Amino acid sequence: MAKTSGGVRGSKPLSKELINKRVRKIKDKELSLWNKRNIPAEVGLNIKGKQFFNNEILINRASIKGVYSHFTEPKLKDLVKDIKTIIKKGQFKSEEPLNINSKNYEKKKRSGITSYRYYVTQYRGLNLRVNTVVMQGREKLYSLNIIKKPL
Repeated sequence: MAKTSGGVRGSKPLSKELINKRVRKIKDKELSLWNKRNIPAEVGLNIKGKQFFNNEILINRASIKGVYSHFTEPKLKDLVKDIKTIIKKGQFKSEEPLNINSKNYEKKKRSGITSYRYYVTQYRGLNLRVNTVVMQGREKLYSLNIIKKPL
């Protein structure tokens, strides 16, 4: 029997898109709770490694939310639960200075952003790129991407 919008006989069945949206919303709530339980509010987590700017990357609650919010597929959102492992495995790929022609350049400059750094790794059969921002002398996670082409 197909799910209906109100559970009332005669109601239109829910579209696959609406069902997926509800599943994503439930997953986001689950990960928000995970974030609060696993990432310290004030200080976040510092992941140490020689490949990182100043030998560490900061992961805070906002960066975790940014990572899971970026993905639409619920299974991919769960990658944030393994973010420490993913980051530690990351191999430095490149660093780009803040682009003077970028959108919101002045705002980014005022906030202390000086550059972006990129790391690549493989995790659970996925090729991943870890994106970080160097801001006020510290490197901070801001997103995670799946790379379709081989590393």
